[in-house]
Amino acid sequence: MVALSGQRAFITGGASGIGAEMARRFTREGAHVVVADVNDGLGKQVAVEVGGDFEHLDVTDRAAWDAVIAAHDPFDIVCLNAGVSTYQHVAGNVSNYPFEHLDDDKYERIMSINVDGVVHGARAVIPGMINFDEFYIINGGKNLRAQQAAFDEANNDMKKGQLARAFISAQN
Repeated sequence: MVALSGQRAFITGGASGIGAEMARRFTREGAHVVVADVNDGLGKQVAVEVGGDFEHLDVTDRAAWDAVIAAHDPFDIVCLNAGVSTYQHVAGNVSNYPFEHLDDDKYERIMSINVDGVVHGARAVIPGMINFDEFYIINGGKNLRAQQAAFDEANNDMKKGQLARAFISAQN
């Protein structure tokens, strides 16, 4: 028997890097995978490769989260992996653009992807997962401290232990 046989997994940032490797690994372990990303070309390519599905998703858009999740049955595994891993991806080459010149727009974009995207994702998927005996939400670990503060606040609105049971941080 395969470890994830019959499980449904949703992976943000699944078009490349760690997200694409999660999709490949989860599929090898027997899960059906939905790859979500803003990069439609690579995302669809990974979805076809693993025999899964693709969803266009900008993780910073709460309404988009709700629409995508509503189109699917609840997931057993959600990987909130989308993120900007370096300052260079949003602001340019650091050697040409020192950090002290990071403007508010670029800062907000970094935070909206790495922090807000995780919070929006958890808020969208937990209602469909909460009655499962077992489910997993895995965070890619970008800006982990800021995300943990957001989840600590969210935990005040949830039954004790449910969010802790749901949220597993996979630091990279």
